[in-house]
Amino acid sequence: INVDATVDVEKQVAGLGVVIRDDKDNCIVAAIISYRIFTNVAMAEAAAIKWGMQVALKTGLVSALLESDCLEVVQIVNNRCSSMVEISWMISEILEMNNSFQNFRAQHTATINNSAAHALRFKICKR
Repeated sequence: INVDATVDVEKQVAGLGVVIRDDKDNCIVAAIISYRIFTNVAMAEAAAIKWGMQVALKTGLVSALLESDCLEVVQIVNNRCSSMVEISWMISEILEMNNSFQNFRAQHTATINNSAAHALRFKICKR
């Protein structure tokens, strides 16, 4: 699961992109969604992770490797704690969703490796 988010402050919208591939790198699902603006980029990135997990569960995945180019939020998800009060409720929901997977892991990836989700989330703010 590759996820990414962007925030367009002027338009007051956040765009989230999700791309799910199988173990052979075939695309299973690609999706975008927009939200009214979040308070910061970390909030939007956490929302992208949560939404990516929701899409994966609806697709029927039981094991998943989630990749995001937002190191800060990936570390919060993996360490299961956050000093960022404004996203702590969303992190709690992400951690609760972890229980729905038999195997789940989140990892940081470079933006260049996250290009499909990056391109998708950008389209929503350019409408």
